[in-house]
Amino acid sequence: MSDKKRHLNPLLLLIAILLCLSAGFLFRRTSFDANYKIPARHSSVIKKSKVTPTPVPTQKPKANVSISATPTITVEPSVSPSESISQDETSPEASLGVWTSSGSNWMFMVDGVPYTGWLIDTDGKHYFFDKDGIMQTGWVDDNGKRYYMDLDGIMQTGTITVDDQNYELQADGSLKK
Repeated sequence: MSDKKRHLNPLLLLIAILLCLSAGFLFRRTSFDANYKIPARHSSVIKKSKVTPTPVPTQKPKANVSISATPTITVEPSVSPSESISQDETSPEASLGVWTSSGSNWMFMVDGVPYTGWLIDTDGKHYFFDKDGIMQTGWVDDNGKRYYMDLDGIMQTGTITVDDQNYELQADGSLKK
């Protein structure tokens, strides 16, 4: 009996590796994609939901009568601004930039440069970026005022609870004194 050893063709192995790498490159999705949306990781802003069935008219069969209903869900945020946000209040850079992650941090890049300071996005949400362009969460001190940014970096208003303590934030997001 002869001992036959299997030999792996190095060329086939190289082709398989290149195919895997190219497939991974083609099917990846990053924050540089213009259609990328940041996932809502936290649902703490939802205070309560109401489900109200809405009757949908149906045709009456001759012998049987059936009624169907489509539920309607109403979601009320626990924190809502006391004044509405107009399109005029949107930062001019909001439509020009892209969100990108830097490790565990988020940055807003405008023409490849990290954005710093306050940003009001196209949805009217306020974000604050430090001098390095890192989106801030938690308590932020700026120009003698204190603001609270939730875990998604969105500035909060109204009454909030942080570490089992209630705080009152004004319409501009600053802590009431």
